[in-house]
Amino acid sequence: MIRIDSTPDFVVDECLDFYRKGERKDHYGLGYQYYAPVPQINELPILYEYVKSVGYKFEEQNIHGNFFESSIGYNIHTDNSTTTFLLPLYVPQGCHSYLFILNQIYNGEPASFRRHTTKHKPKYRKIFEEYDETILENYNIDLWDDRFNDMIPHITPKTFEGMSVDTIFKWRTGKLLSFPSNRLHFSTTNLDDKHKIGLSFRLNLQDS
Repeated sequence: MIRIDSTPDFVVDECLDFYRKGERKDHYGLGYQYYAPVPQINELPILYEYVKSVGYKFEEQNIHGNFFESSIGYNIHTDNSTTTFLLPLYVPQGCHSYLFILNQIYNGEPASFRRHTTKHKPKYRKIFEEYDETILENYNIDLWDDRFNDMIPHITPKTFEGMSVDTIFKWRTGKLLSFPSNRLHFSTTNLDDKHKIGLSFRLNLQDS
């Protein structure tokens, strides 16, 4: 897990410009979340040149991920590829938004974790409504973090049984975070009528 505290403004500006010139989609039709395709290496080389310049090694490949513009939190999930990157591009005044990285690991296909049934069944992720130590590594039912009660209103506490917090990443424009894609993670935010904008992209890194 690596944090870069300050991405150069010109890289952030190029990413925002790419997003704003493209087509964004509201998948749920509610105005809470908008998405746009992640730029490929040949579409936004300045981003990936920067990522390499701070020490990440990767070959030419298809990039997964998306731009997202959101006023709500995101549920617990894992991703594909070896490494997930988050680059906040715009954080409105008064925004207190966090990405939680948990200690738990799921080594299968991309998945979402919840202890309740919902109508939302994404095709790109497996859904677990029940899970234990046979599914999650580092599962520990004896641990409980009180921050699960206070900081995460959009996820029911029951969902967090057996889970624990490794890292809390506070959103700040230009602050880059990378972490293993098989680590459970989710986001939370205090926004109602303002949208933050971020870029999530995933790479298969080479061994150092």
